[in-house]
Formats: sequence, C-alpha cells, structure tokens
Amino acid sequence: MVWYNLKIGVWNARYTPINPKKNEFIDVDKDGNELTKVKGSYTRGHFVNEVSGEEHKTAFKLIKGKACAKLSKTKEVGNFIEVDVRECEDLIVEKEYLIECEGLLNDLESSGKALKFAFCSGNGYKVYFAYAKPSIYKGFLAMTCGTTTKSEMINDIIELKTQQKKSVELTIQGVDRAKVEDLIEL
Repeated sequence: MVWYNLKIGVWNARYTPINPKKNEFIDVDKDGNELTKVKGSYTRGHFVNEVSGEEHKTAFKLIKGKACAKLSKTKEVGNFIEVDVRECEDLIVEKEYLIECEGLLNDLESSGKALKFAFCSGNGYKVYFAYAKPSIYKGFLAMTCGTTTKSEMINDIIELKTQQKKSVELTIQGVDRAKVEDLIEL
C-alpha cells in the first residue's frame, strides 16, 4: 500500500489507489501437470513440463485442483440475485456496458433493485461480478463489472494501517526510557 501526498486548498491529504485483486492460476497440461511458459523471440512461445521435458503448444489453468480450458463469453444468465441498487456502488468497476431491454428496465426501475450475476467477457479466465441496473441514460440499463469490492479493499487498508501502528508501538515499548541520571552527571 503506497500513500501519496495531495494538498487540497489548505488541507494536507494523502491518497492510495483502490485496485481490484487479481487471481492468478497455474499453467498446466490436460492432466493437471504444471507447465512453465517459454516465450518465443521470432517463433511462437510454448509451454514445457519441467519434470518430463514435454513441450505443449497450449496450456490450461489449474482451478480448484483440475485443469480447465478458457471460458467462453457469457450469453445466457440463469443464476442471478436481486440486490438493492446501492450495492452496485461498492464495486470497483473494471468494465462497463449499456444494456437495452425495456421489460427488465421497467421491472428494475419500479422495484429499485439491481441484478447481480457472474459474467465473462470471453476467451479467458477472468470472471466478473456483474450488476445490471437502471442507467442515467433514459431507456437503457447499465451493466458494471468488477472482481473486487471497495469495502473489501478498504478493510484491507485499515487492517494494514493497524498492523503498522502495532509494530511501531511494539518497537517503542521494547526500548528503555532514558533516565535523568543518564543525561546529567551530578
């Protein structure tokens, strides 16, 4: 966590970015054996199983203990929940889309709700939390997508700050106080 100084009028403030978390998955072959990526210079890169020495043109990702191929673009959503529209404000938005659907728009506007569901924009391993909510643009819905909530990141920042304060306090408590006799000889 890095803090930057910012002077706003007469106030001295500090700010830190609230970035989404990134999920990293291990490259594996179809059997779940770990692969190392060898980048190509003039040729296309490939993957190597360092144990057996086998070369693979493609790799899969190890997700929950099994090898998985890339996800396809979400084309149908059957599993969703209705949430209060204010919950959408807690998402760190990484992608944003405009949705056209008059029936859903009318339903969400009248209920004051939003729909929350999983979404993949395609050809990868990144899955987003998506919220479909009435847009500020008349006649449209907005779909905001992200992987992390602001509250989750702010809680992490608060926890880091308290850990830093505790370590400073422990350091101060571990040092003996000076005695006046140490500073002045009689």
